[in-house]
Amino acid sequence: MATYVLLPGFWLGAWAWRPVVDDLRGRGHDVHALSLTGTGERAHLARPDTDLETHIADVLNLIHYEDLRDVVLVGHSYAGAVVIPSVADRMPERINRLVFIDSGPLPDGMSHSEFVPPEERTRNAELVRTEGDGWRLPPPPWRQLAS
Repeated sequence: MATYVLLPGFWLGAWAWRPVVDDLRGRGHDVHALSLTGTGERAHLARPDTDLETHIADVLNLIHYEDLRDVVLVGHSYAGAVVIPSVADRMPERINRLVFIDSGPLPDGMSHSEFVPPEERTRNAELVRTEGDGWRLPPPPWRQLAS
């Protein structure tokens, strides 16, 4: 059987994977769904210095402390674009495969925000300034996020 580590996209938490976790465990797989620091049920841990390195460390620590091997690392959206490729680069001996869901790895040197249209970047910057205490992008309304 395989070992899976499932990472949700930005603003989501491990809860988003519940049906997948149940299905995979029902088939006998070892499954770990992880909320990244500052997201999901760990949103209260967000700080101005929470960043990609924090999220990479979240995953590296899970793999290390749970002594996971031959991991199928699954990343949705942001987690697929930047987190799982970075984890695989730093711990290749523990990773069997990468699975990208509604995502793909970003080319070296590119930011996730570069794929956002300019008008949305402007709107996001305004939200950070007015609703995000100057350092965080607040989640969109649930209906928009779910669509």
